[in-house]
Formats: sequence, structure tokens, C-alpha cells
Amino acid sequence: ELKLKTLTNTIIKVQIPSGTQPGTLIACKGQGMPIHKTLNIRGNLYVKIMVLIPQLSPGDLKKIKDL
Repeated sequence: ELKLKTLTNTIIKVQIPSGTQPGTLIACKGQGMPIHKTLNIRGNLYVKIMVLIPQLSPGDLKKIKDL
């Protein structure tokens, strides 16, 4: 679960399923740009999953291997 601030400064919770691959787009329906101002209709907000892999020191790698 991830908390995001939307374009209207509200906080929403986005469920990210386990096993989600990098580059996956998750749609948050009705949280995007306004489509029709008087009818208060909004488009979708898309969240792109990006994974950052940390650089590990040799000591950290040894600890992981010992597990």
C-alpha cells in the first residue's frame, strides 16, 4: 500500500499487488485531470512503478549470503 498526494492535495491509498513488475502502470480512477469542469468529472491518474535497487557493500553482501 502506498499513500499519494493527488492533484487536489488529497491523500489516496494505492494498493500495489505483490509481484508487480517495474514499469507497470496502475490506474487510480477519477483522480486525474478535470475533463468537464461543471459536471466535476475527472480523468484517471496513472502511477508508474519504478524499483530502485540499492548498492550493497561487500560486508552487506556477505551478511545476505550467510542467511
